[in-house]
Amino acid sequence: MFPVVIGTVAWYYLFSNVHGGINYLLLQAHLVPESIAWLGLGPLPMASLITVNVWHGTALFGVLLLAALRSVPADVLDAAVIDGARPVRRFMEVGLPYLSSALALGAVLSVVGTFGDFAIVHLLTGGGPANETTIVSTMAFQIALRDGALGVGTAAALSMVPVYLVVLVFVVRVAARQ
Repeated sequence: MFPVVIGTVAWYYLFSNVHGGINYLLLQAHLVPESIAWLGLGPLPMASLITVNVWHGTALFGVLLLAALRSVPADVLDAAVIDGARPVRRFMEVGLPYLSSALALGAVLSVVGTFGDFAIVHLLTGGGPANETTIVSTMAFQIALRDGALGVGTAAALSMVPVYLVVLVFVVRVAARQ
């Protein structure tokens, strides 16, 4: 796995509208007439951030789902095979219930992680254009360090503590059910 900063810088150069890899491929394939400003105006900066965030979180989901799949008892799967369940039905009715808690945990960790994923937003867009891609952590950084209002920036950063506590309670309750 790449550290988030190295991966994000690589994505920044892929999204570059001057010599970016994505634009190069699109131009060489004659799919677009000119370079696309992936990190410019409109919905593309947010789509670019979502793409990088999904790429970054894929490893976590993969590990969680692999662990959940490994926890499915072999005798339960064998019983489903003996009962004549086809692969799709076996997955939907036997495997998926074992994956539900891992999927819920992965989704919660991904959403909470996105709130504090400063590096991706700061390195790709800096919260711009016109603060369209600003999240709480980049806003707190801008207020505290760029604008010099350290107290207000700290308050903005700490505003996420209740969200984290609610998520912690949710994760503990889901874990207690298992």
